[in-house]
Amino acid sequence: MMTVVSFAQVLLLVRQMEFTTQRNSATQMSLVCIAYQSVLDSYLCVFHITTGIVVDSVFSAFTTTAFFKFMIFSVFELRYILMIYRARNPRAFQDGWNAVRRELSAFYTRFYGILFLG
Repeated sequence: MMTVVSFAQVLLLVRQMEFTTQRNSATQMSLVCIAYQSVLDSYLCVFHITTGIVVDSVFSAFTTTAFFKFMIFSVFELRYILMIYRARNPRAFQDGWNAVRRELSAFYTRFYGILFLG
């Protein structure tokens, strides 16, 4: 059941990303809300993979769910967060490649710091 819900979440997230491709609609999205959802999905991924390893009878179902949750938070939600961040801070992405690398490094450091520290 959770695998179906996770797959539906992937489809709905992709559809939402299609509707917010313009800068105006992306700036209206809450960056904190999407980041918090991504952190929760990463914790659900860890929970499902850990439970699947501990309980052998549910390994395949929980591992599949963990894979979908991993794809959601690591690919789709982080891309969506970056799209919102770029729409809100366009000047930071116009100053050349080194400035973009600096902004992305700071962004990923903050995101994974919040993820690991709780």
